[in-house]
Amino acid sequence: MTRLVCLDPGHGGSDSGAVAGGIRESDLNLRVVREVAKQITAQGLRVIQTHNGMPSTRKLYNYARCAVANKARADVFLAVHNNASVSVSARGFEVIHAPASLFGTAFAKLLSKELDAMPEPDIDPRSRSIITDDDTGRGPYTVLRQTVMPACLVELAFLTNAGDRAFVTSPSGITRLASALARALVQFCKQ
Repeated sequence: MTRLVCLDPGHGGSDSGAVAGGIRESDLNLRVVREVAKQITAQGLRVIQTHNGMPSTRKLYNYARCAVANKARADVFLAVHNNASVSVSARGFEVIHAPASLFGTAFAKLLSKELDAMPEPDIDPRSRSIITDDDTGRGPYTVLRQTVMPACLVELAFLTNAGDRAFVTSPSGITRLASALARALVQFCKQ
């Protein structure tokens, strides 16, 4: 049976997420998810999304996102986000997983490996990390704890950092990030 991937474009509708440099995180997350979906469908995986864009008057709560994945009996869940910080020097990606999930941890390692394989010369490798939702100071994350399949949340870049923002919003950056996520998903689903 073909594996089913649930992709969650973080935020959306009335919840824009981070906003920096005129970029709404929710719009960017949706663009990346659409590209990931296109790539993994071409690789033979089935895809559902928690949403495919919402009116600005609507908000999709995290428990509803989990319900979409759980009801569909997805094999893996990936929430796509972008980060923000009060420090404009903060940059890089984070892969977040629930600490008690062995499969979630394995998925996080694959995601990190594929994102690390995209060297950007001016990004310090120490700014890239795998962490548990307990370690973020913002956890626990509902989408990681209430889904019944391996789940990760990726923060692809810091929109508040001009270099990260330029990369993650460029057509080539979106394609490269989506390709890294797609490779990790395909590898994980083949295990």
